Amino acid sequence: MNKNIKEYFSSFLSFTKKKEQPKLTKIEEKEFLVFDDKTKIEVFDLYKEYQLKREDNNFISFNQLYSSVLLKISAGFSSEVYKNFEKKYQNALKKKTNLDFANFAISFNLDLKYSQNLLVPILIHKGNSNNLVENFVTSTNLVEQRFYTFLNNQVNQYLLENKILELLPGLLIFRSSSSNTSTLRTLFSKDFISILKR
Repeated sequence: MNKNIKEYFSSFLSFTKKKEQPKLTKIEEKEFLVFDDKTKIEVFDLYKEYQLKREDNNFISFNQLYSSVLLKISAGFSSEVYKNFEKKYQNALKKKTNLDFANFAISFNLDLKYSQNLLVPILIHKGNSNNLVENFVTSTNLVEQRFYTFLNNQVNQYLLENKILELLPGLLIFRSSSSNTSTLRTLFSKDFISILKR
């Protein structure tokens, strides 16, 4: 009886979920995100390093990063400058538009490490893409320009100090410790993955 109720409840929950949302499934004690019949990825491989980085002593959360920037311009999370920034980055993420910062840009591309039809965020050199760009470097609005200047300076300073930054909610950037080139890397939560419709 309990098993039937559990199965009924599970099927009801999966029915009420949005179509685009991946569902978490366990197969032989492994967890997978299932996007559709053809696309499934193992959660362990995908998010283990992301979770470990969030627990690192050098981790700087989204709120910590932006609190320090907003403090420098005497503004808060309810200020117009922050709300405009939030609207811009959320819109860029939704449309998969590049996000342009002072020393790098965030783009979206296929990564065969995960799947042949999943778009994931990647770091690119500025100007290396023909995609549309959301600019977080310059503005004609003086308050917004001050915000961008302090934001980019703070990001660069933290990266020089080998901090792990949550630049956007669920998106981490940091310097790779595994190479002498100290290249920037990114890790992300499942919210940053989207399926490519072909």
